[in-house]
Amino acid sequence: MAWAGAWPPQQVQVSRKRLLALKTDLERLDDEISDNVRNALARFLAVRACGHIEFLFDECLATYVESHSHPNVAAYVRSGLFTGRNPWPNDLARRMSRINILWSQELDELFDENDELLRREVSFLVDRRNKIAHGQNEGMQIRKSLDLADHALSIGDWISERLDPRH
Repeated sequence: MAWAGAWPPQQVQVSRKRLLALKTDLERLDDEISDNVRNALARFLAVRACGHIEFLFDECLATYVESHSHPNVAAYVRSGLFTGRNPWPNDLARRMSRINILWSQELDELFDENDELLRREVSFLVDRRNKIAHGQNEGMQIRKSLDLADHALSIGDWISERLDPRH
């Protein structure tokens, strides 16, 4: 089956645009904004960045399966997604291996570039998102959250390119 829809899916495009808008707003904060507000926005950006990876992977996977499978199979796959899985690097690679082992290997290689920088940063992002969600971390700084958002966008774009059903 040929995919006739937009790529990435509209929901993914909206998620990416909103993440970029929040990142831009945080970069342009007025100096008069209190540290409490700054830190709260930094934490929110980290939560959104992590959620972007999580949502993007599931939505792109569901759309990929819809383009390559019988509608009943696609519905079955979609029903098992969107369960709040943390996007740990090893889990993303493992889940990708179920679709295409070469893509999984490429993703592992991407995570391991630059002395495993991306693997460490995405792991840190997931860890901080979980701590923020449970009220355990008040220490997210703006610069770090901006960097983590960049990493989330990069990983998301990579996943979106691989799961593009038009190829």
